[in-house]
Amino acid sequence: MTEFVQDSHEENPILFSLHEKGLHLAPMANDTGSDLDSETSSGSQDEQDIDHIISDLWHQMVIDIKSKAPNQGKATALSYLVIDDSEGVSPDEAIFRNSNLPDVFRSVWFRKGSKEEWQTSFNCLLPRTLAVRYSNIQNYRQCQYFKTWMCILDANKDNGRVIDAIQDAFWGHIRQWSWLPNAQVDRI
Repeated sequence: MTEFVQDSHEENPILFSLHEKGLHLAPMANDTGSDLDSETSSGSQDEQDIDHIISDLWHQMVIDIKSKAPNQGKATALSYLVIDDSEGVSPDEAIFRNSNLPDVFRSVWFRKGSKEEWQTSFNCLLPRTLAVRYSNIQNYRQCQYFKTWMCILDANKDNGRVIDAIQDAFWGHIRQWSWLPNAQVDRI
């Protein structure tokens, strides 16, 4: 799993403005155990507002989706995505906005999806309800963004307004992409 680690000299851009609308996240469970490295800990949720948290979630989602691109046969083979290691760990969305698929993939099978199909894939990547535990689920369990999203859903299960606002904000960003993985409930 690739996890986004922020350069200490570089701040992630804040992409969302839900705090201005009076929205707040309920506190999430936070492991403050002594086995955690204090230098890599990103701080508690109390130190960040909703916009920081969901912007970080968005950046991690972009990285995780890129890291889960299929490989050519074996796990050790090259990914079908044409990206170098630095692009793979970058939250840059440019690859998703490139509609010239030969620039993006070594080999690709695609079809033009309807708005409903895009919405279905999006809802699999970022479901509105806690994910059902499947015994044979691929990729989601290894995605840090998905684990964080499940924690946000759990902590805010009684606040549908916040979840809807986050979903709507993320959907607005996804709709700027030229392509989207054909995510399903059981796999990315």
